[in-house]
Amino acid sequence: MVVVAGFDILRDWQIRYYEWLKKSGKEAYLMDYPNMFHAFYLFPELPESDQLILEVKDFIQKVLNKVCIYIYVF
Repeated sequence: MVVVAGFDILRDWQIRYYEWLKKSGKEAYLMDYPNMFHAFYLFPELPESDQLILEVKDFIQKVLNKVCIYIYVF
């Protein structure tokens, strides 16, 4: 999971990293927040902060479900 903020000075690097992960055959997800800035999630008064926290929670749950299924099958 790669989080990209539109006004982040690292935006281009983050997108290139995401693309490299995909080209390397990794399962990667890009979360784009075009109107946000670097580390916006540290500001709980922003609605996008809550949105990202929920998306991270959902992402972790999905990954854990995959791991649990894999362990159960094998």
